[in-house]
Amino acid sequence: MKKLFLLLTITLLLYSCNKNEDKPSPFIEEDKMENILYDVAILYGMQSTYGGGTSDTIKQIDMKSIFKKYDIDSITFTKNNRYYVGLDNLIYFKMQNRIMKRLEEQRNAVDTLLSKENKAKVEQLEAVKPLIRKRLLLQDSISKG
Repeated sequence: MKKLFLLLTITLLLYSCNKNEDKPSPFIEEDKMENILYDVAILYGMQSTYGGGTSDTIKQIDMKSIFKKYDIDSITFTKNNRYYVGLDNLIYFKMQNRIMKRLEEQRNAVDTLLSKENKAKVEQLEAVKPLIRKRLLLQDSISKG
């Protein structure tokens, strides 16, 4: 009897530790869910950068726009998000890491473009400096003259 009780207890314990829920319906595949979460991260970043939506562009983009883009509703998103968070095999954690990597790649690309743009502006200013000096010297000689 003790062995049966111990076996039942271990079985219940193992079963209760396994939190894998049934897939929600409609189910969002992992790649699509990752893309949705990426867009959500971009949206929240834009909102925090622009003070919660003071820009006209930010006002036009909200979660509803993301749901529309992926043809889902908020309930479907919430159920699927809970499903992925509840999985024991770290899928959600891995998704978040891939999202962070994508965000970093985008930031690096933007930083590269900005540094190239700034370098071009500096080069333009350097090219104009001799002309400005000549003009200032000319004006100075005219005013003294």
